[in-house]
Amino acid sequence: SADGAWWSSSRGCYVAKSDPQPPATDPVWQGRTDGTIYDCRLPSGVGGARHLSQFWASTEPVSPAEVQNLAAHVVQTMNLQGVGVGMAPTPTSKDPNSIGIVGLPNWLWVDSPSPQTWGPITRSASSGALTVSVTATVTKVTWTMGDGSAPIVCTTKGTPYAVTWGASPSPTCGYSGYRVQGTYQVSGVSHWAISYTSNVGIGGTLVLDLTSTASVTIGELQTTVG
Repeated sequence: SADGAWWSSSRGCYVAKSDPQPPATDPVWQGRTDGTIYDCRLPSGVGGARHLSQFWASTEPVSPAEVQNLAAHVVQTMNLQGVGVGMAPTPTSKDPNSIGIVGLPNWLWVDSPSPQTWGPITRSASSGALTVSVTATVTKVTWTMGDGSAPIVCTTKGTPYAVTWGASPSPTCGYSGYRVQGTYQVSGVSHWAISYTSNVGIGGTLVLDLTSTASVTIGELQTTVG
């Protein structure tokens, strides 16, 4: 909060370093000469807006920022990556000779999904007495087709194309089709939802967007009249 206080689930109050510190003769010190005195304030309207108590602690209680920092460190160890771009027509990086046809529907899917590219993946880490557990999973992919059309948002991994589908549109994630021949840059932004919990009752969420790209070539179907 603005005054530097944070919510302590274990104490059920907002905690902040007492400023000024009580004199050494204050009973809250219980005769100690080390450590620090902290305010424990109840939310407004609970026991009176100004109701607070004080407590002594040898080390600073864990703050949400510390928990979040450790959670962010755990996310770094997960090696999260953008999705593999699965698409029909096949991206040129996988098949340089692949050419899609103007007007035919395009299929989009997450190619070879793994814990690092789709989730869920869970890891934990400790720092001193603090332990944080983090879970990350992709909630959706926003596909941009590179032709100025509106982005396509898919909440599933999509359906890989098979020749048995013919010219049918994807049942789960696809594009109606390009209108002009050319080479297009397709991007898929995977939106990661990351939640974390801790052994001190502090938790939260983080977000992470990772982008993958691929190029596709679209041509016109030539017909011969003879």
